[in-house]
Amino acid sequence: MRPVQLPGVLQRFRQWAERPFEPLRLDRTDALILLLVCAWGLAMLAPGLGHPGMHDWDETLHQTAARGTYDSFFYPHFYSDPLYPVAPHDWWGAAVWLHKPIAPLWFGATMMHLIGVTPLAMRIGALLGQLGAAVAIYLLARNAAGRAWAGLGAAAFLSLPFGWILTQGLLFGDSYDCMLVGFVSLTVVLLVHTIEKDSWRWAVWTGVALGLGHLTKTVLALAPLGVAGVMVGLRWIRFSKGLRFTHLLIIGGVALLVAGPWNLYAALKWPEVYRAGMELTFGHIEAPPHVDVGGWRRPIDAIFVEMLNNEFAPMGSIFPVVVGVWLIIRGVQRRETAIIVTALWLWSTWITHSFISVKAPGHVWNAAPAVLVAMALIMADTWRVPVVGAATLMALLTPKLIALFPSLAAIRSFVPEKLPQVRTTPGLAEGLVLAAGAVLITWGLLIATRRARPFPTTVSICCVGLLLLTFGYELPVIIRKKPEEHRQELLTSYERELGLALDRTLPKKAVLFQAIDHDPPRVFEIHESMFWSGRMTYRRPVDLPAAHAKGYHAYMTSPAAEPFVPVPGVPAHAWMRAYDAEAPASPPPIPEGATPVDLQLEGAMRVLGFASGPVDGKTDKWVFFIRPEGVPHGLQVTFIIEGKRPQTLQLEPEASLRNRDRLAGVSWFILPTLGPPRSRVRAIELGAERKRITLEAPPVGSK
Repeated sequence: MRPVQLPGVLQRFRQWAERPFEPLRLDRTDALILLLVCAWGLAMLAPGLGHPGMHDWDETLHQTAARGTYDSFFYPHFYSDPLYPVAPHDWWGAAVWLHKPIAPLWFGATMMHLIGVTPLAMRIGALLGQLGAAVAIYLLARNAAGRAWAGLGAAAFLSLPFGWILTQGLLFGDSYDCMLVGFVSLTVVLLVHTIEKDSWRWAVWTGVALGLGHLTKTVLALAPLGVAGVMVGLRWIRFSKGLRFTHLLIIGGVALLVAGPWNLYAALKWPEVYRAGMELTFGHIEAPPHVDVGGWRRPIDAIFVEMLNNEFAPMGSIFPVVVGVWLIIRGVQRRETAIIVTALWLWSTWITHSFISVKAPGHVWNAAPAVLVAMALIMADTWRVPVVGAATLMALLTPKLIALFPSLAAIRSFVPEKLPQVRTTPGLAEGLVLAAGAVLITWGLLIATRRARPFPTTVSICCVGLLLLTFGYELPVIIRKKPEEHRQELLTSYERELGLALDRTLPKKAVLFQAIDHDPPRVFEIHESMFWSGRMTYRRPVDLPAAHAKGYHAYMTSPAAEPFVPVPGVPAHAWMRAYDAEAPASPPPIPEGATPVDLQLEGAMRVLGFASGPVDGKTDKWVFFIRPEGVPHGLQVTFIIEGKRPQTLQLEPEASLRNRDRLAGVSWFILPTLGPPRSRVRAIELGAERKRITLEAPPVGSK
């Protein structure tokens, strides 16, 4: 029987589709290096990642939306059933929350189902994004720089203090930016492999990664698509191997298939909120006056000064610029696909964002791995091209030279006024002049010495040595110090113990009303309450009619004794108490589990008791129950600690989150603080008169 003859076009399509699929090959050496890189990343970024504190704006809002997604997977929200009207553009007090895409929320919600309701759930995504970007650095630099230098470049990325800050959720950026850098880096690696293997199957995987990136942070994920378009052009002009146009169409089409369904669903189900979210997203590009984008409008040169200074501190912005220039030079010289793609990725991100009105550090973090690819190249290339080592060495030394020679600031007076940050901020202008001078001097000396081996070798050793010292020692030391520097905000949570108890105890149709006056520093208490308790929370007097109209039972959270029945099960050391706002009663005594005392202090306060509970093994939460006999004043607390110096703290009534004049007349209120573990405390001295409470020593052999 004769085989069926297909038409010519279909026959060619069949041959193309049946082309063998070549996987990404990694041998044992690659696997070992990547294992070491990931172990280094875990040592740098993982300790303390489950801290209870949630920083205001980005992390608090994203964690709250993830909790809403945990409760209803296809309904990301803050308020599941708002008691009061919500405007479509209100993205900090929203019902459905479409301010950011869905992928990190789905990830966080899934992890919460696996490990419980904890901020760690979303931060695991941040950690994986950072580790994935480091793996991508190795894969991009491996062939051009060699395995050893590529591995060091990957590890160096995980040593950047800014990466630690983002992973911990402490800045104007968090899991979203970290997951984005992972997806964008993965997309770039797959794009390079698509070009090198000339494979439509790899183009499909590239499109999948691009679509997932778009579901992570919309337009910020599209840089690889722009790079792919340029690579099509470079193929046409035969500058490099480049990308087939058909593969570009596959990448874009698959990305649309991945990202399109959710966007279509959200746009049809919540059209006004979706439109408001898109307006805000594109408002970051043009920033019209009627769109609230916060205080992040920046001048054209902010990317190359303020943002890079933040991302690459303490080296400053000159370091990434110098190594980024070498990335371009190397790409033009060797025409290597991975290096050309990486250079386009880096510089297109920087330049494009320079012309966008709104600039925040996380906006260009997705291209930061490209800088470390360039660094790996420099460590490999400085042995044959010493001038690049000299320029990098001078870039690393620039901050120290500026401190030693203040007269270098005169260089900035020649910068045009149209570049205000370059003109006023030390670093970039001086660094460019110093790096250029180092190149010229090194070049001249190479000619004068006829490239005698000792001189170029010395330059290269100094460059590589300083890079290894900076990324292998100086930056890790900075990271190790940061948990203590940020201890207060990492460990402060007024709602954790209370919220977990309420989530177990209250009916699902419960709503909370906060009886407080203000937030703690850098915290949104309403959102923290909704995250930990899983219940809608409002800061206003108890509104029974509004609650009953929607079928909800009203509860009050407060730092003081209130004339209602307390909610059972709240630990004594919780920094807030909860009450059934529909069950009036006499104000309760201090909670069960607290240690009662009765100390009259000078002024208008009496200490009724105290309680404590662990936070992280090194710190306890402490609460002191204070009866005010008038307007309360500050309380001095001294912990007498076994084997250490006494620790003295001054606690003000406002630490209760209620103004002191509103505490006058309550039966008691909570004065919270972080302190040493109770097992180490031998006595507590209270007040200026240092009235002592002696604590029992733990049993012999206990921890």
